[in-house]
Amino acid sequence: MKRNYDTRLLFIGIYLILAQIVSFTLQRFFGDAHLTLSFGIDIALCFLIAFFYIAQFKKFHFATTVVMLVYSGINLLYAFVSKGMTQNLFTSFNFSVFFVLALLTAYALMAISSIFLTIHVTQKRFEEKFTFKLIVSSLGVTTILLTVAAILVTSPTIADIVTAVFTIISMAVLFLGNIFTILSPTIEYNEHPDKVAKHESKLDELFKKGLITEDEYNLRKNKVHE
Repeated sequence: MKRNYDTRLLFIGIYLILAQIVSFTLQRFFGDAHLTLSFGIDIALCFLIAFFYIAQFKKFHFATTVVMLVYSGINLLYAFVSKGMTQNLFTSFNFSVFFVLALLTAYALMAISSIFLTIHVTQKRFEEKFTFKLIVSSLGVTTILLTVAAILVTSPTIADIVTAVFTIISMAVLFLGNIFTILSPTIEYNEHPDKVAKHESKLDELFKKGLITEDEYNLRKNKVHE
């Protein structure tokens, strides 16, 4: 059977690759934007997510959320240690504290949105409208806080400002992919074990009564476990 393909996520994947290439190149030659732990980790994990969006193999939504959880955790860890790694960039102690606070809050919200996205693509325990609003608001605030952090840590030079802008754009494209994942019509949910057992019981009953052939019985049973 031909699988459906989500073209919106395809384009997000392409844009994510392009945005990460620009961000990586600028940080490689002009200096780190100091918004994430490592621009090398950024491009590696974002390229992996982009590959999932483009290839769209079975259960790719779940694979994407796992990478997002890892990426959120890495950046949240960076936020905790960022003061020691960036203190020489600030002339004011207050600015350093506000920078750390902005990163901590931003990546905590990013982690929360990733957790709810994982729940949504696996079991869908919450209504789609609730999940959509929660993730959009969380990632929207995350983008704003990253912008604030960038303003605090970025030197007033054209090269550094452009680098910071494209770093935030690359993050925004990644967040946009999360939002479109919620709306994706191709999410394959895991059926509840009780429902699977119920379907198998009905099939067994039909087969014992001779109402379906062995081939049809095996075919239907395989579809239940897909």
